[in-house]
Amino acid sequence: MAAAAGELGLVDSAGYRDAQATIEQAGRTGLTGAQRREASTDEPGGDYDRLPYPSMPFAHTQPAHLAAVAALFGLSAADAGTARVLELGCAAGGNIIPLAARFPQASFVGIDLSPKQIESGRRRVAALGLSNIGLEQADLASLDMAGRHFDFVICNGVFSWVPVATQAAILRICERVLAPDGVATISYNVFPC
Repeated sequence: MAAAAGELGLVDSAGYRDAQATIEQAGRTGLTGAQRREASTDEPGGDYDRLPYPSMPFAHTQPAHLAAVAALFGLSAADAGTARVLELGCAAGGNIIPLAARFPQASFVGIDLSPKQIESGRRRVAALGLSNIGLEQADLASLDMAGRHFDFVICNGVFSWVPVATQAAILRICERVLAPDGVATISYNVFPC
């Protein structure tokens, strides 16, 4: 099982312990989260590659669910079975890879900053023999999606943790790539008052 988990890019408990130690050390420097982001390496993924974001499905982001919610508001969203889906901040594709397997007539694109996460996801896609999904490494703040359109845009677990310029870029991407009846979902974590 350990070999299979490693091949699929899953992080074992030792990997999380190492990453936790790195986070604790960063916390002892007295820098704020924003300052640590600014001080991180210039390499794509930087500190994000040290503790890979868990990559798993999120039910509230599934296109069929989003289409149902859209219908409640009087909107006519695309059929999930043939939809074009973009996920911003896809990690290793854990949210959209199962969808690509379930809906072979639909198409999926995942974008993530981390080369490590993207490579892990690409290995999963290849192992499953999926041809309706592509995972791309890119910085959302400078992403050019010219000429590409999607029925659903998913951005889960990203918006709260990125700089303001990247947040603005996420909104711009949604505005530019959504099809006329497209639906976007962007999660935003807040603390209770």
